[in-house]
Amino acid sequence: MKKYDLRSKRTMSAEEQAQAEQKKAKLKEFIDQVAEMSEEQLSLLKEKISIITCDGHSLSAKNTALLDLQAEGTGKTVSVVGGFSQWLDKGRAVRKGERAFCIMAPSQGKAKDK
Repeated sequence: MKKYDLRSKRTMSAEEQAQAEQKKAKLKEFIDQVAEMSEEQLSLLKEKISIITCDGHSLSAKNTALLDLQAEGTGKTVSVVGGFSQWLDKGRAVRKGERAFCIMAPSQGKAKDK
């Protein structure tokens, strides 16, 4: 099985750059929609839609809402999510041409010098 180096960079064409910018703008729009939701709206949505990771963990209400908004435009429903490598570890394959949904993850800032 061939391993792919996901860190390698290649130059994108002008069309690919435009598509990437559109995708970023759409994602920002979804994130803004989730940010505008009240805690009550988020909890009601989380109760209505149950999304878990392929490892069996439940997602936060904000990530559940974000996934629901992204899936709404594609006509698909989301029930179990995972990364490419997570699915491979579970013995599953990702279909060629499938596109990823984005979720929010905590990021750690750079360590400050003491």
